[in-house]
Amino acid sequence: MIIIAGIVSCDVDRVTDAAKDFRLIIELEPIETTPTVLITDASTGELIQRNVRVTFAGKNGKDVIDTYSDPLNEKNIQDGILNFGIQNSVPPSEDSPVIVQLILESNQYVRTAKTIKIREDGSTDYQVKMLKKNVREEKKGIYVTINHEGFAEKNGRIKNRYAVETYSNAKQSAGTTLQILNGSVFKDENGNILTGPLRTELTFYDPSVTEALELSPVDLINSDGKTIYAAGINTISISDQNNHVAVSSILMDSGTSESSEKISLSLAIPNDFQNPIDGNPFKAGDPLVVTSFDQNLQILDEETVKIEKLSKGRNGVIFDSMTLPYAVVIGSVIDESVTCSAYIVVNRNGNTGKLFGTASGAGFFNEIHISNNNNRFEFEAPNTDLTVKIETATDSKSVQVNFCDQPEVSIQLPAPPPKLIDASVHVKLACVNADEVISITNLPGASIAYRKSSAKNGTKWRLAKNLKWNYDHSNQALTGATFDINAVEKDEEYTFKLSFQENTYQKNAVITGPSVTYEEEIDEAVCL
Repeated sequence: MIIIAGIVSCDVDRVTDAAKDFRLIIELEPIETTPTVLITDASTGELIQRNVRVTFAGKNGKDVIDTYSDPLNEKNIQDGILNFGIQNSVPPSEDSPVIVQLILESNQYVRTAKTIKIREDGSTDYQVKMLKKNVREEKKGIYVTINHEGFAEKNGRIKNRYAVETYSNAKQSAGTTLQILNGSVFKDENGNILTGPLRTELTFYDPSVTEALELSPVDLINSDGKTIYAAGINTISISDQNNHVAVSSILMDSGTSESSEKISLSLAIPNDFQNPIDGNPFKAGDPLVVTSFDQNLQILDEETVKIEKLSKGRNGVIFDSMTLPYAVVIGSVIDESVTCSAYIVVNRNGNTGKLFGTASGAGFFNEIHISNNNNRFEFEAPNTDLTVKIETATDSKSVQVNFCDQPEVSIQLPAPPPKLIDASVHVKLACVNADEVISITNLPGASIAYRKSSAKNGTKWRLAKNLKWNYDHSNQALTGATFDINAVEKDEEYTFKLSFQENTYQKNAVITGPSVTYEEEIDEAVCL
């Protein structure tokens, strides 16, 4: 018996069990918006090949769905490729983008929050870099100090006060000092008191370095969705030998009575750091907003303070907190009253496919996404010099501009090498077990990444476009898919990664011309 069932929401195990008895053919509801996020190691540029747990949050986090159109709160991936869908009732557009915050966690990597704005339906792609823990990245403007001076008695009380400092360079013009008082008691999220030797890690992300801004573990966005022009990014981690990580602090006197106490941070900003409002260097008395974040990378508090003179002639602010924040960002909030509308127009000069880029400067970092059918990108820019960089499949072009002086900039991209072609690829799919067929009509939310097989480590993977599934009605089986790839070299071998649900299937194929075919076997629950 063969039954064709249209599925809007699906218990996969129950459907699979039924399929074994009735030869059930699953017809999934099409998903109009299917983003893919490539998650890479910030040092190597390679896809992270270990478990990454992704939690969906933000304005449209509740609108995220899986392949079966079921709500998706979090997802574990093993191959650095994250696929998900957006409910069809929430169509994205330029004027009303779908906004999803990704919270990424993985052993050996710094917990990271990244908000993506989806401005069009179809298959859109994004990139997130994760920084390994305990990796010195001073060339990227990231400075780490690990301190072992702290010691908590059996009752959790800090015996001797101590301070931890981390600064950006030999002149120590920018950075952070953390003061821990005598009698401080730290507790983890479960209320456990930290005891014994303490490990205090203080990290400073230099806002004058583009890579540091790109690798910020928290979104540089305030509670109203406005961009933060960062004058300093800091993270704090205090843990004990039992791996309890502090999330709160109290002060206990010698009589063991408890009272609330503040953690004190001195936050120095870089010399000559420009105020985005008027383009002049910040000075004493200018206001800055201090934004603190909790262990889940969500905003705890926002407080406006004034710049003052710190020790050693530095400019900065003093921030006292009743809790122990995971991250603290100081800066100015950028809104339409203090920014300029920026317009980027590209002359593709023969370059096809989606274009990625960045607009960056001291304190500011903005990603640029230009779809295959578009040559323009708009955003709000601060009153400061920015470097705009647009990447093609083989090259890049950079220009410097202050959009308050020049609202629109045209960028002529370098022409691609003549040996590059675009190609349509047909992948023939079959089940590992030759007696089974793929009993589903389509695989919404799947993606295919590709790059040259001989590419150097760190070479970016690109995503195929116009992915369409081939269903054989006479045999009631999914038999393959077709997709388009851009700017590939004829007669060279490329590696393709077909990613669906939690699995990725990899195969190499030679680009013999504008039409390419290869075969792939899959092992999925829909093989029946």
